[in-house]
Amino acid sequence: MATLHELTAGNFKIFSRMNEAKRQRMMSIVGYIQTVARQAGADINEWDIIEVFGKGSGNELIEDRTEINKRLFGKLKEVAATAPTSAPTPITLSTKAQTTLKRLCAEKLAGNLAKLKEQIDKASKDAADRYKSFEESNVRRFEAQRLYDQLSGTGPDIAGQLQRIITTGQWELVSISDDGLLLMKTRLPVTINYSNPAEGTNLSVNLGFFSGEVRLSDGRVRVLPAFGNVTVDSHSHPHVRPDGTVCWGDAQSRLTEACSNLDVETVFNLIIGMLSQYNPNSPYIGLQRFQQEQLRRGA
Repeated sequence: MATLHELTAGNFKIFSRMNEAKRQRMMSIVGYIQTVARQAGADINEWDIIEVFGKGSGNELIEDRTEINKRLFGKLKEVAATAPTSAPTPITLSTKAQTTLKRLCAEKLAGNLAKLKEQIDKASKDAADRYKSFEESNVRRFEAQRLYDQLSGTGPDIAGQLQRIITTGQWELVSISDDGLLLMKTRLPVTINYSNPAEGTNLSVNLGFFSGEVRLSDGRVRVLPAFGNVTVDSHSHPHVRPDGTVCWGDAQSRLTEACSNLDVETVFNLIIGMLSQYNPNSPYIGLQRFQQEQLRRGA
């Protein structure tokens, strides 16, 4: 028999006939068993470690930690089942103790009721917020209906605006879908000329043809490559994201107002202005890289 207490008190002498590597492993296993037992809150100091965790012959312990856990908790279950039980000793509470317990129970009940009331109030607020969201959705629906009525009745003269846009020679109409998606394409390739003598910069890049897309129902604007474009890291323009959305900068408020008023003439003027200019302080991709890609392609 070799209890855990005897093993540690004897400096693991029971493993002394093993080679040093195996002896170190056995000591590590004993440490692991102690750790698991301690975490389980179990006192195993008087257990016969070799009997419970041995391989069956000699003093060698099993090293599979899953099997160690299985044996340890199995032994704990066995010990618990055979432990003597005794009837609980009845207790007698003093009047003061009984009063204290009643007070604590009342306070606990009051706390639970307060939490339930808080949950009810929160649920009521959530319901009110959802109703408000429903009302706002209705407002948006009526606004969409208003735009529809404008387009189909006496609203902004979209056709007249398109005629003026085409007359400038900068855009040509591609299509107008049934759901109000207006698509136009530049008549000429977009070229950006940028010079900064102080930096010794002189750039001229032909970026190709672009499409301007305006959704009349919600004012969404996208600028997309059409053909003959120079692409760098999925970008076709220094100020346009790969998904076609644009960094408008100071022009954002003018664009928002124009979209709200269905002023598509102003929208496409803003698009062509953005396409033809370069702001070195806020590009997604620098114009120099587009010129390098253009030269690489021999454009």
